Amino acid sequence: MIVCREEEHLSHLVILSFSCDYSRKLHYVLCLLFIQLLVRMAVRSKGYPYGVGIWNTPFVGSKYKKDRLAELNRRKQTIDPSETLNPHKFFRIKGRFFSIPALFMRPFSFRMIMAISHFFAPVLGLAARLLEPKPSDGWKVPEKEEEQGRSLLHQSAQRCTSCGSCISVCPAYHITKDELVTGRTKLRLAEAMMNGAELKQAEAHSPFQCLHCGLCEEVCQTHLPLRDCYLVLEDWIANRFGSPVEIVQEFVEKLDSNREYIKDIFGLDLPEWSPDEKLSRVPDAERRSEGGRE
Repeated sequence: MIVCREEEHLSHLVILSFSCDYSRKLHYVLCLLFIQLLVRMAVRSKGYPYGVGIWNTPFVGSKYKKDRLAELNRRKQTIDPSETLNPHKFFRIKGRFFSIPALFMRPFSFRMIMAISHFFAPVLGLAARLLEPKPSDGWKVPEKEEEQGRSLLHQSAQRCTSCGSCISVCPAYHITKDELVTGRTKLRLAEAMMNGAELKQAEAHSPFQCLHCGLCEEVCQTHLPLRDCYLVLEDWIANRFGSPVEIVQEFVEKLDSNREYIKDIFGLDLPEWSPDEKLSRVPDAERRSEGGRE
């Protein structure tokens, strides 16, 4: 809780957080409902949401008076008439399935849902506790051979916070300037493949531009087994789209022209390869024995 003093009054900013697994859909929905009930309690205590958006739209009347809300609505229509910025998330909520789910976020229907949920809160709380995943001492990392790597990639993608730490230390990203070669984007690509999304061949082949050096694993705050994930993902892509020999060859040529840069900045020694060799994957880079990263 953060407390700020404004003249003679104290203002409080309360930020509550808890972990939940969105793959457990019922438990996840109960957690979201719990958050909304907390906001409802805060609003009834003369508080208001610190921000606006799709989840706080039902409470917007507690933050802005009607004239101020009308002014913001007019300004939104003037500045962004096509609703390009954060579309359908505020003022007029829209969604999939003919926007039927969005009806539940309308203030009138939302108030009814909150009143019913508040009445049944003890039962809903008990259900949430019963459905809560059992705590564990650590994450049992699936083997990359298990379910052809599906479990490994699925669980790793779920645990990825998309913080971007893997980007700054990735030699391939610094050479290509393409975020498709970075760890977090590869995991999102794996999710897309598991969900049956349509992919372009060029996009799918980009992850092969990788040195498998492991620098991303070192900085990963969730300690994900990224190199094993990359190997599984590359196998998936090769089976579906074929081996990207031309893309790998172009990448190898870029690496050749940046050997000293990669050695000095990242502490990596690139293996020697024949210019005539047709590579389907980039050979792994090795750490320098002295003066490099350990």
